[in-house]
Amino acid sequence: MVYLCSGKNKEGYLHALIQSFELNVMPVKSSLSKYRNKISFLFFKEILFNLLNSFNRPKWRGLHLYATDGFEMALPRSLDIIEGGYTGRRLSTDNGAKGETYYPHMYTVHTYDILSRTTKAFYGSITNHETKGAVANIKELEPRSMTLYDRAFCNSKIINAHFEYRSFFFIRFKSGKAIPKEIQRFIESNKAQDSFLWGDNHERRIYLFKIKNKKQKQPHIYATNYKGITLDEAEALYRLRWEVETGFRDLVNTLAIEQWHSKTENGILQEIYVRLWIINYARIQQFQMEKSRENPLRQIYKRSNFKLILDFIIKHWSDFFARKRKFLQKIKTLIYVSTEKRKRYSRSVKRQIRYQNKNYPAANIIFDSEVKSA
Repeated sequence: MVYLCSGKNKEGYLHALIQSFELNVMPVKSSLSKYRNKISFLFFKEILFNLLNSFNRPKWRGLHLYATDGFEMALPRSLDIIEGGYTGRRLSTDNGAKGETYYPHMYTVHTYDILSRTTKAFYGSITNHETKGAVANIKELEPRSMTLYDRAFCNSKIINAHFEYRSFFFIRFKSGKAIPKEIQRFIESNKAQDSFLWGDNHERRIYLFKIKNKKQKQPHIYATNYKGITLDEAEALYRLRWEVETGFRDLVNTLAIEQWHSKTENGILQEIYVRLWIINYARIQQFQMEKSRENPLRQIYKRSNFKLILDFIIKHWSDFFARKRKFLQKIKTLIYVSTEKRKRYSRSVKRQIRYQNKNYPAANIIFDSEVKSA
């Protein structure tokens, strides 16, 4: 399954079987496919989180730092997937008609450990309900943890869930008429920091920060239930939320998450958890060998090339489990030569909006040669 889920450029069962077996004893691909149907995805899910629990993850001020965000994936349009309740994403055309994409989608919410760059919690659903997924993930977090959110997750259900399960949040508040009156007064004031009581429980206090965005030249409002964060720390903390986006990049670009090798819901979930396990496994080895003591709030970035390390581990899978001395030395050498040091977040480009209903005017062009032939 590791070879299958880490294949590149449409590599499928045959590539994985060749890497796993000798040619004279290699089973046919249908045998592996049928055998997978006998195994529940929960087996792979348990392996994923057992690996995470065996790793002594780093902390900031005694807190685990997480970032949560949503991500959707296109699934194969098979009978099993459709009967499982998965549908295409809803679309609206220019003339007001409603429809949906041909391929069904799975909507996921990913909670990512910022400091160790590993997956902490994962939620998948047939409906696009990020709040429900975020609340489900909150239940899996330690009381001594802080989770970072963008504006899409700014609502009372998520805030109340953190208070209920005694964990911390750091969230960017939305703007508009629906925000609490305490937030509105804070926005209109000259204060850079403030606090107010949340709901009817006088023990629930939320601390506010107003930070001016240098590019947009307008203030952004952040809130947390953790006491003792300075204004500079608040600004640096929210920048760390972007790490969850790099987690999605690993799934999409490095391990081609939408390159499925199954047409059943159980098989899809198997491949999701195997891919998450591969990434966690490589990240843990990378972190342990780097032995970085970097302050996560500093602006200095110092990391080795994850994709290089991941590819090397997969290609030398048997040596890795044997823990051969020469292999471990090669890993250390790769980490040393690929480590990059630069100013954190210094690379940026103007944000581009991607449209779902794209027009392709070039498809309607008739060339002169075609006109003459006609």
